[in-house]
Parts: sequence; C-alpha cells; structure tokens
Amino acid sequence: MAIHPRGDNVIPTSESCILVTGGAGFIGSNFVLHWIGSGKGKVVNLDLLTYAGNPGNLRTLENDPRHVLVRGDICDRKLVDAAGKPVTVEHRYRTSVGMSFDTILRQGLRQNKNLEPEVQRYKGKYCVDDNFLKSVDGLRAADKPGKPRVVERRISYVLTTGANWAGPIKDFRLVVDKGNAERVVSFCGQDIKEISATQLELRAADFTPKQDLEILILGPN
Repeated sequence: MAIHPRGDNVIPTSESCILVTGGAGFIGSNFVLHWIGSGKGKVVNLDLLTYAGNPGNLRTLENDPRHVLVRGDICDRKLVDAAGKPVTVEHRYRTSVGMSFDTILRQGLRQNKNLEPEVQRYKGKYCVDDNFLKSVDGLRAADKPGKPRVVERRISYVLTTGANWAGPIKDFRLVVDKGNAERVVSFCGQDIKEISATQLELRAADFTPKQDLEILILGPN
C-alpha cells in the first residue's frame, strides 16, 4: 500500500478493479479488507484522510499491489476521472557503481585457496562461468608482473521492486554497454545476446524479477 497525493499516474485500470471512497475510515477500511481478502479484485481507495481516515486501518495491505490508497477529494473531477484512463508506469533508478584496479577473478588470485569463498561469492552473484574465466585469462596483462592489472567495474541496479506491481512486466528489455570491446561482462539472465561490439541485450516477456541486477565488467581502464 502506498499513499499518493494524486492518482493521475498510479491508478490501475482493470475490469476487476473497483473505486472505493472513504476507504481509510472504520467502515470503509473493513470493506476494503474484506473485498481484497475475498480475492474479488483490486481496489483504488480514494480518501481525503481527514480526522476520520486512518491509513493504519489498512496496514496489512502494505506492499500489496491489489490496493492503492490515493489521498484526494471525491469532488475533484479530474482525479476521479483518472480511474478510467490507461496508465503508463515509468521507473528510474540511480545505479550503484563500484570499481577496483584489480580483480579476484584473475588466475593468480582465484587459485588461492584462502580466497576461495570470495571467488565463489562472485560466481554466484554475477553468474560467472568457465567461459567467462577463460576470457578473463585472455585479457592483456591479466597476470603479467609489472603490468597494470585488469580493472573491475561492478554495477548494481534495483529490479525487485517490479515484483510488487499488479502483474509481470509485459516486455522487458535490458541493454548493457561495456564501453570497450576488449572488456568482458557477466550478469545473470537467460538468452543474453550480443547486439554490437560493446552491447549485450536481454529480453523477456511477462517478466517478474526475482533478484536485483548485478553486473560485472572486467578489462582495460
């Protein structure tokens, strides 16, 4: 459940979606809880949240995609009309980026028994396979004394919030650009395709993210 000051861009449209007014009060909240608990469909809950409206009555619906609580007035024609209009949902996130001037996956380090737990963590987090490790070993100066080590770049991107939506992402497309054709990249996903010298693409239909996106890029600076 999220409280929105306006409903223009958050109200879902569906044949099984109803509009409830005053649904944060004592009677209204019990009706909303009963409706959703019975599996009858989604609820757009429009409440001005004055002295009688209490979002705490709907605490059990927090993060439930079947319920949207909109703070607004039933007399607001524009707001109420929005319940019957198509909605485009757009999400933007700032990625978390890290960089190291070496990598534990280069051959000289990953064969160190003391570092085995960390190597295994990398393999699981970034879906690193043997082919990727062979590519790492083939990078220039990857293990030559006196030469610059391979630069490691790590990108984290939040995807799991998409699992809170009312349904799967109809057409999911991800493009990862490694920025340099000599770099190698690894991340978890099925049917990843190379679409240019530096770009990889992942596409999926009716996609529900089960984990956040973790990308590992290794290569020259």
